[in-house]
Amino acid sequence: MVKVLVDRKNWKEVIPIFVMHYRDMEMMDPGSTLLQKTRGQYASMARGGDGGILDYTPEGWEGACPKSIREHNYPDAPTEFFKELCDLLGWER
Repeated sequence: MVKVLVDRKNWKEVIPIFVMHYRDMEMMDPGSTLLQKTRGQYASMARGGDGGILDYTPEGWEGACPKSIREHNYPDAPTEFFKELCDLLGWER
């Protein structure tokens, strides 16, 4: 998947891209560990959380404080984005 930047202005327009991506993942490998992990992260962010701490150190961040999933991947995405995405995919939030 190409990295799509999500912010307060475009989140409604990018929802279909994310929905298609995750539906494809669900069809190809419905029990994948990655998909299960992603569901939990998105549920956290739909409740206003940070999705948890990254399980790797981003390049250039060696020795820095750990970053959250939201801070690193979705710094400008509103909580509504994650709520809508979870609802459309039928994921708990």
